[in-house]
Amino acid sequence: MTTVRALIATTVKKGWCISQLDVNNAFLHGDLNEKVYMQTPPGLVMDKPGLKNGDSLVYVAVYVEVVLLTGTDQEEITQLKDSLHEQFKIKDLGQLHFFLGLEEYTCLDYKSCYSPLDPTIKLKAKEGTILQDPTYYRKLAAFHMLRYQKSDPTLGIFMSKDTDCTVKAYCDSDWASCPNSKRSITGYLVLLGNSPVSWKSKKQETMSLSSAEAEYRALRKVVREMVWLSRLFEELDVPFSMPISVYCDSQSALHIAKNPVIHERPST
Repeated sequence: MTTVRALIATTVKKGWCISQLDVNNAFLHGDLNEKVYMQTPPGLVMDKPGLKNGDSLVYVAVYVEVVLLTGTDQEEITQLKDSLHEQFKIKDLGQLHFFLGLEEYTCLDYKSCYSPLDPTIKLKAKEGTILQDPTYYRKLAAFHMLRYQKSDPTLGIFMSKDTDCTVKAYCDSDWASCPNSKRSITGYLVLLGNSPVSWKSKKQETMSLSSAEAEYRALRKVVREMVWLSRLFEELDVPFSMPISVYCDSQSALHIAKNPVIHERPST
């Protein structure tokens, strides 16, 4: 979904139209016999991506059976739609209005709630009665989230159309917050201008012996994300500047990252 959010944020800033297609048969066409290159094959020389001398750009994002099309050449997009329809029998849904929406589930006969999770519940792995059917609890969590969404149908992510393409990231950690494993939680947010394109909150893989170590691991995680995102923005012809700023409130973690003499750095 990060790729989709980055693509949508880019098209909003560039003023492009986004078309949405639905594939009736979800690309179920058996095995693929053709070669698919995830990187440029050896011997093929390509210029740096970007608009040059009036060249057109068309971007395609596929998620399950949903396809998003955008770019600078509307005629080429129309031809691509026709070609896809011949191969996969697609349905043209027009301009993008929602993506993987839950609009068919938000009219539940339940009262709305104003928190995505119950802040008073602290679950532990070895406390309480073991549920015979864990799927029931999962359904309750899903219903709670839908009730939260029902409280305000306008909840969403704002994508700014200003021309600011500055990429920046914020990261933090919650040291030893897991009551079972004592592992820390990494959290980060990446912005394209004022538009959020990537975020994550995840338990760290190993235990950190100090809050500084947990913060350093969070820095490593978001920097790895930024390396990948910088390549994606380059392909999308986003004029972001380098280096990318990453903000962290731990001076100890920043000192570890900047000091080349420290060799015993926490690994990720």
